[in-house]
Amino acid sequence: MCDVSALRELRAVIAGIEGRSGGSAAARRRAILPFGETAIDGHLPGGAEGNPERGLRIGGLHEACGAGRDAGAAAAPALFVASIVGRLRGDVLWCARSIDVFPAALAAVGLEPGRVVWAACGSRHDVLSAMEEGLRSSAICAAVAEVFDLKFLESRRLGLAAEASGVMAWVVRHGEDAPEGRAGAAPARVPASAALTRWRVGASPSPPSSSLLTLRPLWLLELLRCRNGLPGQWIVEAPDEHGLLSAARDPVAWMPARPPAGGLGLSPHAGDGQAAPARRRAG
Repeated sequence: MCDVSALRELRAVIAGIEGRSGGSAAARRRAILPFGETAIDGHLPGGAEGNPERGLRIGGLHEACGAGRDAGAAAAPALFVASIVGRLRGDVLWCARSIDVFPAALAAVGLEPGRVVWAACGSRHDVLSAMEEGLRSSAICAAVAEVFDLKFLESRRLGLAAEASGVMAWVVRHGEDAPEGRAGAAPARVPASAALTRWRVGASPSPPSSSLLTLRPLWLLELLRCRNGLPGQWIVEAPDEHGLLSAARDPVAWMPARPPAGGLGLSPHAGDGQAAPARRRAG
């Protein structure tokens, strides 16, 4: 005979686990995560009806890649993703063939290493399988996979799993590069993907003006593709300990000229966002 009180207690425990990532799956599917920078958020889609905020859809798949093939190019997109998932509530599943992420670097961009569940997988197939399995559980707030390539059908499966559970999914693609090594130039071939957004993160040259100097590295952040949004590119400071990045002021004045990246130009609004209000909100 089933103990009714024990059953109720078990249901409460399950509900508590499911609530760790911030409410029901249905609520998370509708939720968005703004960057806190008007210049960037203005290019992203809005949330549910009546919500004026714009940002990243939490219950969906997103992608990030580097602007080169060296270790530094691989680190920037991983830190970019860590800063985003670190702002969510709950644990993060991180899947890769080898775990070589420096924990202190994660903490520096707002993701406490103790919140990360590391999954060292023996093959690319195992990486994607572990991520998909994790996305079907509401006990985590986000799942990240590091791979060198991702087929469209694979991205579709991950996207559907993220939408069903409301868990944010990120794929960090390694090994992609711009033609002739030009940061900001479009890749020779952008693989088809079901991801809601696709980002490229690379190092940006330091500004010549001392008034723009910062202790944090500068990135060239590019939104290559956005469903129901607009592509764009910005010069930003790397995220702070709260996971917030800041648009550099007046980047057009010193940013080196380069050919348009597949029709993408520097956003005329880059630099409109103010770093201070975003930092105050984080506190």
